[in-house]
Amino acid sequence: MFWSLMTAGMAMWCCNQSFWVWFEVMLRRTLPNPFLGDMVLFLHIVPIMAAVAIRPIAERCVKDVAEPAQCHDPAGLVDHGLRLLRFSRRVHRL
Repeated sequence: MFWSLMTAGMAMWCCNQSFWVWFEVMLRRTLPNPFLGDMVLFLHIVPIMAAVAIRPIAERCVKDVAEPAQCHDPAGLVDHGLRLLRFSRRVHRL
């Protein structure tokens, strides 16, 4: 499901680019305003966001405990946040 949604989003983006190439390069005309491809480009993010929302890695974290580094660990997020804060304070002092 994840890859089919990503493919749908990328296909919509490719469709927009092909419309643009057809008008600008092949026909040598400016794009009409409003352009149908703009609506397709605006909506191409919807299947991509849906693919990210189903998060296939979350299923793997429940099934496979052998690789905890790939799972979302709240303590790990806090640790990385504190390291980022410490690094940004060091950079600020320079």
